[in-house]
Amino acid sequence: PFDVAEAITAIVHPATVRLFFGASISDADIERLAPAYDTGVTARAIRLALPFVPDRCPLPGDRAFNRAIKTIDEVVHPRIRHARAQADENGDLVSQLCRAPYTDKSDRRVRDDMVAVHGAATETSATALTWVWPVLDAHPRVAAKVFEEVERVVGTGPVTVEHLPELTYPRMF
Repeated sequence: PFDVAEAITAIVHPATVRLFFGASISDADIERLAPAYDTGVTARAIRLALPFVPDRCPLPGDRAFNRAIKTIDEVVHPRIRHARAQADENGDLVSQLCRAPYTDKSDRRVRDDMVAVHGAATETSATALTWVWPVLDAHPRVAAKVFEEVERVVGTGPVTVEHLPELTYPRMF
């Protein structure tokens, strides 16, 4: 069966990761991050439910969580080092976090912040997009206005950042 939430996450995740890393990340590494983030969240759930259990006591999900963190680190840490080595001011999130006025300027801190922002960005975006389609389906006049404005402003190509100021009705919706 078709899983709408899964399909939307498959769209949102790569877009979010591209915003974070810009051109410095490969499609293969993007594909590695999605399941690692998902596994990290689900595998850690039991520890969140049992916060009194010390880390030295193994729980179900610990191994999967550690494998997910290893994958995330293998992908993210080289990009952090790359961003730190760049003299120019890239607009991607990892570059901005590397230049942030942290007291703790460690790669671990940057990685932790990126993982937190990724979780917030993908979950909220995917949830919002999951609800957009039923609402547009229930309100055909609103849907027609949204699609008309997108077609008028964007045409047949992809939506770019330059289009966003002109897309006022979808923003209101």
